[in-house]
Amino acid sequence: MKNVVKLELFDGEKAIKSRVIEINEWYDGDFEEIDSEEYRSQNSVSLIKGTQYGEDGDIGEAWANYYDGLGRLIKAERYDSEYNLVDTEEFMYDQNGKILKKV
Repeated sequence: MKNVVKLELFDGEKAIKSRVIEINEWYDGDFEEIDSEEYRSQNSVSLIKGTQYGEDGDIGEAWANYYDGLGRLIKAERYDSEYNLVDTEEFMYDQNGKILKKV
């Protein structure tokens, strides 16, 4: 794969969708899988893994985003091209759905 982003959506351990998006479309587009809490909640998406491939087919970056039952982001992990964890953020929400804490 070259110049694409591969998305993999999971409900727990079960893969529920896989999608490959051209890199230009990725930067220009809106994707309900990434942008919509409602979509993630309705489709029981608890994890989205993404991998970006460059011109030579090498991995440029990878990430894993974890979601709660309401489709809200609760943890984001970023990986380098060799899948070494380089950054983690965790999110907590108040009763109104506002971000309470970002760790």
